Amino acid sequence: MPQPQVIVVGGVVLGTTVLTDRGYHFIALDIRVEPLDRSNWARLPDIHRVARHLYLTGRLPQRPMQPAPAASLAASFCY
Repeated sequence: MPQPQVIVVGGVVLGTTVLTDRGYHFIALDIRVEPLDRSNWARLPDIHRVARHLYLTGRLPQRPMQPAPAASLAASFCY
C-alpha cells in the first residue's frame, strides 16, 4: 500500500495526500491551504504546485484556459 505523501513548502507542512481509487486525496493541515482540503487530484505535482501557490500568494491560481480531457481525473478536482 502506498504511503501518504506530505506536501511541504519552505519547511511548513501544508498537508498530506492519500492514494484512493479516484486519484490523490488532499488533506489540508495548514489553515492557509484549507480551500484545497478534501480535493481529489490525478497527479501529485499538481497538488504541490497549487498548494504552494495558495500558500505563497494567498489565492488560488487561475484555472487553465483549455479544459482537461473528460476522462482525466484532473477534471474532478475541486477548489
